Amino acid sequence: MAQEINDTMINRMGGLNGSKTITGTSANTALNFSQIYVREATVIGTLTGTDLTTGATSNLLTTLGISAVSLVAGELHVVPYGTKLSAITLTSGSVILY
Repeated sequence: MAQEINDTMINRMGGLNGSKTITGTSANTALNFSQIYVREATVIGTLTGTDLTTGATSNLLTTLGISAVSLVAGELHVVPYGTKLSAITLTSGSVILY
């Protein structure tokens, strides 16, 4: 059975939470995004997701299979439905969150 598309899904796909460019190696917390666009060769040190229903946190590096991986410019990673990207720390590079 196909899942019905709703306003939340459309907002998520369209990046209607806005965007935020992340550079440097400082921790970025209290975020509410669902997509990571890689601007240049990038390594992410920490990537935390928060379940929108339970509030439980998870390691999105593991979930997305990008732990200890050098990401290349142009990659787009989307967190699982029902989860928000809540914190990120880069080791190198830069990304845009949507």
